[in-house]
Amino acid sequence: MRPLGRPVQEDDLHARIDGQLPRERTEDVDAYLAAHPEEEARFSQYAQQRQALRTAFAAQASGPIPNTADAIAAHRTFSVEVRHPVEVDAGQEAHLVQWLSKRLGRQLVVPDLAADGFRLMGGRLLPAEDGPAAQFMYEKGNGERLTLYLRAGVGGETAFRYHEEGGIGAFYWSDEGFGYAIAAKADRNLLLRIAEIVYRQTSPEGARAKIPPARGKPS
Repeated sequence: MRPLGRPVQEDDLHARIDGQLPRERTEDVDAYLAAHPEEEARFSQYAQQRQALRTAFAAQASGPIPNTADAIAAHRTFSVEVRHPVEVDAGQEAHLVQWLSKRLGRQLVVPDLAADGFRLMGGRLLPAEDGPAAQFMYEKGNGERLTLYLRAGVGGETAFRYHEEGGIGAFYWSDEGFGYAIAAKADRNLLLRIAEIVYRQTSPEGARAKIPPARGKPS
C-alpha cells in the first residue's frame, strides 16, 4: 500500500463524490476510506442521497425558472457592506425568523451551513417583483460571504439551475411555490453542495433525508 499524500480533508471527500478529484488524489481518498470504514459508510450514504436528489430533480428540469437577477443583485449590494451587512443579526435569530416568516407568509427555516464553515450573520427583508423576499447572509472565518435568497409566488418545481453574472454564481430552484437562490463569489461545486444542503433542510421531502452531519475534518 503506497503512503498517503497530504491529509485527507472533508472537501476531498465531497469532491470524490462529485468526481472532481485528479486520479492521484482519488487514490489517496479511496485509501483513506478503506482504512476508515465509518467514514466510508457516512459518505456512501451521502452519495446515495445526492444521487436520489439529482434523479428526482432531473425529471423537473424543463419547469419554470425562479427569477435570480434579484438574488445576485442583492448579494452584490449587501455582501460588501462592513457596518450594515444585515438588517437583523444572528444574535436575534428567533426574532429574525419570526419576522421574515410573517412577511413572506411561510414558516422559514435558517439552514445550518456549519459543515462547510459558514456561520449565520443575520438577514433582511427585500422587495421582489411580486411581493417581499428575504435574504440570509453567512460568512466564513476568512471573510467569504454567501447569501440565501427566498421569495414566495414561484410556480411549480424546478431542478437546480446555475447562473453566473459579474463573477457571482448562483444556484436556484423552486419548491412548493417558493423560490430559492444560493449566491456567492465561490466555486460552482461548493455552491451546488450548499444548495443541496439547503434543499434538504428546507423541503418537506428533503428534510426526511438530510445530509449526515460532518464530524469535523478527518486527518
